[in-house]
Amino acid sequence: MSDVDFRFGSKLFVDNNRYARGFNRSGDFTIGESHLLTSFGTTMQGLATGLLEPQSDTEHHFQQVCQAKADPETPLERVWLKYQRLANGKPKIYTLHDSNVSVDLNSPIDDD
Repeated sequence: MSDVDFRFGSKLFVDNNRYARGFNRSGDFTIGESHLLTSFGTTMQGLATGLLEPQSDTEHHFQQVCQAKADPETPLERVWLKYQRLANGKPKIYTLHDSNVSVDLNSPIDDD
């Protein structure tokens, strides 16, 4: 499959809620992935939500991938699934607390 018969977006795709500084500055996407999202994102979003009808076999396959009826084969399909997973998923928060370690604050401290 080739990305040649996939339509460019009618405008640049941005997600100001999750990626206010841009896809390329987020650290989640490579330069190539951020370029694909920016250039083709509005078309991918329209196809994924059903607002746009597919005009080629590549776009039809993209819709099938979005509906989990086919496996991703192109970079566009893979980056869209990655974007959906990151944008709609729960953000990871790293702390210095380990929930597996319990501390009894009432026990005496051993100074060995």
